[in-house]
Amino acid sequence: MNSLTPSHSAVNLGPEQAAVLRDLEQGPEGRFVFVTGRAGTGKSTLLREFVSGTRLETVVLAPTGLAAIQVGGQTLHSFFGLSLGPLTNDPECVTVFRKGHPKQRLLDRVQCLVLDEVSMVRADVLEAVDFSLRTNTGRNLPFGGKTLVAFGDVRQLEPVVQAGADLEMIADRFASPFFFDAPALRETGIDIWNLETVYRQQDPEFLWALEKIRIGDPSELSYFNERVAARLERPNTVTLTATNGKADAINAATLAKLSTTARFYRAEKTGSFERDFPADPLLQLKPGAQVMFVKNGRQWSNGTIGVVASTGESGVEVRLGDGEVVSVEPENWEKTRYKWDSMTQRIGKEVVGEYRQIPLRLAWAVTIHKSQGLTLDSAVVDLDRRAFAHGQVYVALSRCRTIEGLSLVRPIHAEDIVVNPRVAEFEARAKLA
Repeated sequence: MNSLTPSHSAVNLGPEQAAVLRDLEQGPEGRFVFVTGRAGTGKSTLLREFVSGTRLETVVLAPTGLAAIQVGGQTLHSFFGLSLGPLTNDPECVTVFRKGHPKQRLLDRVQCLVLDEVSMVRADVLEAVDFSLRTNTGRNLPFGGKTLVAFGDVRQLEPVVQAGADLEMIADRFASPFFFDAPALRETGIDIWNLETVYRQQDPEFLWALEKIRIGDPSELSYFNERVAARLERPNTVTLTATNGKADAINAATLAKLSTTARFYRAEKTGSFERDFPADPLLQLKPGAQVMFVKNGRQWSNGTIGVVASTGESGVEVRLGDGEVVSVEPENWEKTRYKWDSMTQRIGKEVVGEYRQIPLRLAWAVTIHKSQGLTLDSAVVDLDRRAFAHGQVYVALSRCRTIEGLSLVRPIHAEDIVVNPRVAEFEARAKLA
């Protein structure tokens, strides 16, 4: 564990995940802990393990609606009552609850806030969280004295900053839009766990080259460019694209080539499930269609690739990579919010919306952004334009288990490797680089 404050020392009690869990359970309150690591180091697994096993009164929050649904939590904006747009520390932007209000009691009682995909949390949002916790708990301490545990990799996803007021406010108030530039963290420091064991790739040469791309070093580009137009004989190859439009076009065109009969499956939704759908509202499938599971199940995982074997009135059968055919019926996703339960004097959850659909999406092509967290055996990286986002090329290349399972539509150039300079500065200061 590295720290941006000198008072914390390294902990080495065994396997990385076990050491992190032990530290989070036994460590003092009032910390900001950042659990990070390269792609494939098991950050999401560790988050689930911590949340399911912790004795602390915990809420799980995320910057986007879909991310919140996936981790069974709530968005930062809805939980804290934050307004949309640029945020400043005042009641016009951050809801201040009256004393005794159920939300005020909840904020007072919670001990730990888990933040998923923290690299997408903007500095002004984290400042608003600090303001809310101080104001609504009456404790003028960083984050109201609560512990925040943040998961993510600042080399992979970055905050979204719209042109105009968002951009002007960030430029005026912060060194960058990243969470680590929020002034509230100057008081707490950041305790950092950097997971180093990669489970997705085992080839040291492949890992070395990926790390060079991750940090913005183009010296290993020739290693990847040898895979331009490489033929992939493996089944279930997925094309990774930069834009939704390109991915949708590939999926639609490939589906149309199948001579089998199409069936349409319409989702059902209730409550406040207006957007951020985890599966398409109208899903068109045919036997022979390549699909990806979008929810964990007993016989598959979120991200598993398969081929539709048959379609029925209410469900489908999918042939997995090992040849097993599984039946897939519609499943429920719940949109929840945390509440204070006055009867049990504990934090609880209530369901505010439900969404029911077959947990599949067409998967001949997926955007690089939506491939985040996936592990693929065979992938074509189609950068039909210059990469435009921080970490985009690294995310795409690091989805594959092996270099032999990777093919590039065009060579990668040095200018495709986009790295935010503030990220490099932060990692150097935190001794992560």
